[in-house]
Amino acid sequence: MISARTAGGRAWIERFERDLAAAASGPKLVCSVRAIKPVINFALRYQAGYEAVVPVDQFPQSATTLQTRFRVVSRQTNARHYFRRSGTLPAGLRRRRDLAGLSGGFLIGEGDYRIDWLLTDAEGRSCLKSWEVRLRLKPDEREVASLMAPGEVAPLALASWRRLPPARASARRVALFLHVAPVHPRSVQMGQLDQALLVTTLISLFEQTSLRAGSFHAISLHRQQELLRAPGLDEKALRALRETMDELELATIGIEQLRAADGAARLLARLAAEQIMSADPPEALIFVGPATRDSAGDPRRLLGNLPGPAPPVFYLRLNYFPRWFPFADPIEKLAKSLGGRVFQVGNPRQFARALREIESVLERQANSATTK
Repeated sequence: MISARTAGGRAWIERFERDLAAAASGPKLVCSVRAIKPVINFALRYQAGYEAVVPVDQFPQSATTLQTRFRVVSRQTNARHYFRRSGTLPAGLRRRRDLAGLSGGFLIGEGDYRIDWLLTDAEGRSCLKSWEVRLRLKPDEREVASLMAPGEVAPLALASWRRLPPARASARRVALFLHVAPVHPRSVQMGQLDQALLVTTLISLFEQTSLRAGSFHAISLHRQQELLRAPGLDEKALRALRETMDELELATIGIEQLRAADGAARLLARLAAEQIMSADPPEALIFVGPATRDSAGDPRRLLGNLPGPAPPVFYLRLNYFPRWFPFADPIEKLAKSLGGRVFQVGNPRQFARALREIESVLERQANSATTK
């Protein structure tokens, strides 16, 4: 699907308003929509949105175009903001109980908002949903999330998707691993909200530190695969990452993965060994990503004997649902077995503290090496 964006053109908006008014009495599509409550991302902006599920057996066997349009009305300013997304269900058998997932979002400042959401197909059928969003901030939260004014609405596709800070001359070179997975434990799709959270996390990591990615690896523990590899994290790598996340299928798993119960642990062991035993190892290995239920296998045991001490290992475990993940996943096992640190990150303050600690550890390591 294309990225959500503010819709332009008076004619488009007028047509949407007419379709919205006609949807209550027109032919219906079956769908269910769940509103996503506002959550602050690591670019220090609050994002809200939706997740929709659509049974596919109500569509013809040919390729079918679906269009999602919605407006966000700010109660503070009375301004209306329009967004649209489109996508195509490929041709093929429409089996009962098969579902298509849709998701999207937007950025908001403090205030009250009304969302009117409409899904339509080529036959003129529609699914309509409306809901209210309220964002109230405490004084300390208001200071942190000061980048969006009260009542302000903006597209989720930030300019920061294309704005990486330049590497500093004294930057410390690290191997960066991103675990690509939905943030919500029940989700099986990489929605727009998940993508925005992961990308803003990466960008904020380099905005707030003196680190640079000597190598970048996007991995999927669910698929037991390395999805993307790049010599660093730049605009080209971010574009490739976004395309990778758009195409990632997590609802199914191949027979090879089912046969390899410890496949995720083996993937981590292989990638870590490659960095640790390289001719020019990085100053640290940093893993970033949502917690996962997968706990099979021991990456440290699979590493075997190492030729020397490993670089520091850090895991920024993005965990908005700590009660769902009380156990160690394979990345945590790897980090702790190599004497590394695991940071439970659920808000920007925890993220900032983790980054300060990482830099402090690397600074002490550099000073120790200098005095030897």
